[in-house]
Amino acid sequence: SLRNTEWAYGIVLYTGHDSKVMMNSLKSKTKFSKIEKSINKYILISIFIQFSVCFFSAVYTSVWQNINANSKNYFYLGLKANPIQKDYDEFAHSLTSQILVNFGKWFLIMMNFVSISLLVSLEMVKFAQG
Repeated sequence: SLRNTEWAYGIVLYTGHDSKVMMNSLKSKTKFSKIEKSINKYILISIFIQFSVCFFSAVYTSVWQNINANSKNYFYLGLKANPIQKDYDEFAHSLTSQILVNFGKWFLIMMNFVSISLLVSLEMVKFAQG
């Protein structure tokens, strides 16, 4: 540091993150309560479970459709043939496309697996408490 001088010449070479002003200005830390941390962890776990259930269900459904493609006997509906199946067969030439379509179907079926209302109600309680 410079002491006992009335004036001095100087050249500023770098004013970036190493300057005093930038080093003294700390970024604000985000604070999470223990409940929020545990809820975030459980939501991530349930999302992982949902995707894995959808994937395994899609693979199983696709394999089942390929095995039973020629039977066209839908005993649970009381029908002998499905008119929509013809359009589906034209698209689903490969097992990969069948798995993707079935994954989308299972994802829509399991959509409410992750409860978004839990987060909304938690935020409403925090807002009401002040």
